[in-house]
Amino acid sequence: MSDYTASAARLGLGTLVELGQNDAAPLASPPTPETFLSVGEVTDVAKSGAKSDTPDVTNHQSPDGFREFISGLKEAGEVQVSGNWVDPSISPPDNFITQEVVEALFNSGERRNWKIVVPPAAGEMDSPGYFSFKAIVNSFGDSNFGTDKQINYSFKLKISGKYTYVAA
Repeated sequence: MSDYTASAARLGLGTLVELGQNDAAPLASPPTPETFLSVGEVTDVAKSGAKSDTPDVTNHQSPDGFREFISGLKEAGEVQVSGNWVDPSISPPDNFITQEVVEALFNSGERRNWKIVVPPAAGEMDSPGYFSFKAIVNSFGDSNFGTDKQINYSFKLKISGKYTYVAA
């Protein structure tokens, strides 16, 4: 007999994509952590899978004529973010940034700290944690102007280094 009682899956509604503000003061007394602000009007977040290079190390002694491989450098992947386009003349709510901030990061090539905050499930008060990573904005501006849809935009974050989950 199984101990399974019900799925622990959760909806993505309420997920936040947050950008670090480069304002940490680790040497201050007391030290202050970096502040994060959410990207406004995000509608979809999708992370590609991590992958590893596989250098071919086949040699004249490789058994049975089969190629041999070893695990090489790893890559954490990319995060594709889509959202509703918002007129730049409209001020965002407190603790949110606009698409123009993301576009400026694309133009500068600056690598920054990012978080994807997992939303609380039904009955939970707080997020169980977040995914943390450094990234550059390597794609920005794909938009859709459908006659019967909202105007949207998207950008991609190229993860630099390791992608980790941090429990709350």
